[in-house]
Amino acid sequence: EENLKEKETRSLMETAKINGYIETNGLALTNILPPMPLFGAGNKREEKKRVVIEKLEEWLRRYSGC
Repeated sequence: EENLKEKETRSLMETAKINGYIETNGLALTNILPPMPLFGAGNKREEKKRVVIEKLEEWLRRYSGC
């Protein structure tokens, strides 16, 4: 739905299941996002990151019992 990179997203979520949380700092989250411009267009990149974090956190709560 968010056009995330599959392999990287699976790796991020495997780590999240082990740790009990999703790492939102560093490159882990950035690496799963589809290519987007860094500047301009009302900073849609930050909005996309927020939406992705919310959806991944919901998945983690639902499927790992965290």
